[in-house]
Amino acid sequence: MAPTLNDLTFQYTDTGMLLNGPATPPFIDVLTITGLDMPDVKSNEVSYAEADGGYTDARFLSARTIGIQANVYDAVNNIDATLDLLKANFGPQLADQPFYLKYPNQAQRFINCKPIQFKYDYDQGRRLGIMPINVVLYAGDPRVYSPEILVSTPLPAPSGAGLAFPLVFPLDFGAASTGGTLEIVNLGNHKTYPIFVIHGPATNPIVRNNTTGEQVQFNLVLAAGDTLTIDMRLHSVLLNGTASRRGTVLGVPQWFGLQPGNNEIQFSATTSAAGTLDVRYKSAWR
Repeated sequence: MAPTLNDLTFQYTDTGMLLNGPATPPFIDVLTITGLDMPDVKSNEVSYAEADGGYTDARFLSARTIGIQANVYDAVNNIDATLDLLKANFGPQLADQPFYLKYPNQAQRFINCKPIQFKYDYDQGRRLGIMPINVVLYAGDPRVYSPEILVSTPLPAPSGAGLAFPLVFPLDFGAASTGGTLEIVNLGNHKTYPIFVIHGPATNPIVRNNTTGEQVQFNLVLAAGDTLTIDMRLHSVLLNGTASRRGTVLGVPQWFGLQPGNNEIQFSATTSAAGTLDVRYKSAWR
C-alpha cells in the first residue's frame, strides 16, 4: 500500500525509509535530487543528401535517471545500522518499484524505477553521526504517475436492429454490435497507457478510443469467467492471466494510449452478453 507523504518528502517502495521526514534521528536530509525534470528527448538526425539542412525524429523520451544526494543524521552508535537499512531499501530489485514524491498543492505522484547505485564515504563527519550518501535510480519508463484508477463498463442490452457506427470490417449482419462507453480523464501532460481487462462472456470484443479513432479488435470468444488482459504499453494480450492471445488481434494492432485531457473509451462486441470492461490507468506527466 502506498504511503501518504507530507509536502517535500520522498520514499522509495511502499515500506522504504522516509526522506526529508521529521527531524528526529535517524533523519535523511535531502540536499539535491536530479532527474525530476523532463528526460532527454530521443532524437535521430538525418542530413539531406542533396539539399540544405536535415530531418530530426524527436517524438519520444529517453529513460529517466534520478540522482539523490542526502545527509544521514543519527546517533554515533546507531548510524551504521541506519546505513544498513538504507542499503536494504536501495538494494537490487527484480522489478521496478515506486519512488514516491509529494509537491506542495499537488497530489502525490510516483516514478517506477530500480536502484543502480548506493554510495557513501567514511569521513570525519562519521564521528559526529553525519554521513553523506548518494543514490541513483533508473526509470526505464520515464513517466511520472498519479495513483492508479479503476473504472468499468458493461456490455448493455441490445439496441435493436440496424448498423452501429463507426462500422468495423468485416461486417457481420448476424448480430447487432452492442457496447458501453467511459469518459476517462488523463490529468497529466503526457500520454499514458492503460491496462484493459475484459470479463467474459463476450464474442469478438473491441476496445476503441473514440477521441483518437484508434482501436484494438479481437477474434475470439470469451466464456463466462474468462478474462482477457490487454497491456497497451507492453503490447501483451493474456487469457486468464497466462496464455498469450496476441495472435487474435485483427489487423494491425493499434496500441493506443490516453491523451492528456478527456478520452472516450468504447467497449463493444458482436454479442449482448454480460461481459464487462475494466480500465486501469494512471495520469502521467513528463
